Amino acid sequence: MFFANTLIAIAKVIQQQIDEELYNMPKIYEQLSLLQIQLEADEITESEYELEEDALLERLRIAQTQQQTKAGS
Repeated sequence: MFFANTLIAIAKVIQQQIDEELYNMPKIYEQLSLLQIQLEADEITESEYELEEDALLERLRIAQTQQQTKAGS
C-alpha cells in the first residue's frame, strides 16, 4: 500500500509540474511572439503558423481558466 501511495504522490507532482510548464501564460505569450517572428521571416508557412497559433491559443485559454479558478478558491 505504501508503494502505491508513493507512486500516486509522485504522479501528482509530475502532473502538476507538466501543467505549470504547459499552461505558463508568460511562456505562451513568448511562444506566440516567436511564432509571429518565424512567420514574418518566412521560416514557417501560413498554415503552419495557424496550426501552432491555434494550439497556443487553446493552451492560453486553459491557463486563463485555471488562473480564474485559483483566484476564486
